[in-house]
Amino acid sequence: MSISGQETTALSKRELLGFVPLFARFPSPVLTVLARRCDSARSPAGTVILTEDDRVDHFYVLRTGRVALSQSGVPVRTITERGDTIGLGAVLTRQYSRVTATVITECDLLRFGTRQFWELATDAPDLLPALTAGLATMLLDARPDAFTS
Repeated sequence: MSISGQETTALSKRELLGFVPLFARFPSPVLTVLARRCDSARSPAGTVILTEDDRVDHFYVLRTGRVALSQSGVPVRTITERGDTIGLGAVLTRQYSRVTATVITECDLLRFGTRQFWELATDAPDLLPALTAGLATMLLDARPDAFTS
């Protein structure tokens, strides 16, 4: 199903989180709590939202716009799809950013504080099982034989 930029902008935070592969199958109450814990942010072109080898204090979910990812100054990917995440892997692994993320065209984003995201593990006890199930589903989608050994 195709969706226009205007329709994407009109999506609620909770609806947008449903486009994130990791969060797509989360129970409704967990998605609602996640939506309440994030901020909407607008970033103009040229804004650096993550810096390679720096601690990740926030991760982002793209609503609209384009974000370039680079490693050691070399372009590696452009984030363009609603629901794409920037920095989530570093938050989940508690690692430093492996990329620099620079806004190419003005972006509307959801922004999650790393500390606030992990505090949800105690505030919303369904979060960790939902994360585990989401990661397992993503792994199985990428590699159907992942758990057959």
